[in-house]
Amino acid sequence: MKVTRVYYNDNEILIAGHLIEDVLEHPVFYPFERRRYECQEITDESLIIDCNSESYRKFYKEHYPEGTRIVLFSMKNEPNPLPRGARGTVKHVCDDPMVHVTFDNGRYLGLIPDVDQFAKLKDE
Repeated sequence: MKVTRVYYNDNEILIAGHLIEDVLEHPVFYPFERRRYECQEITDESLIIDCNSESYRKFYKEHYPEGTRIVLFSMKNEPNPLPRGARGTVKHVCDDPMVHVTFDNGRYLGLIPDVDQFAKLKDE
């Protein structure tokens, strides 16, 4: 069995976890915050990226270009966080990576992947 720390694209949100490759089975993935029995089979290996800053940065720059609409689920390190469900438009992704967003209420904030939880809106 091979265990590798990876990031998995789940609804275009990268989640830290482990990829387990068993010789007789398909690769399975489980997030760090879940138990082993909650793992899921990986059917599309293109959803797996290497756990390094260059792959991480490339993912966000490709998947969240300027003009992308997002919805916010939570902010952990912001003293005045926006409410769950706040919507905004991506202005750019810097090399940190940080996703800079202008929200519909006029606030401009940088979202930190793996700290702040957000997703791309597919219907806008």
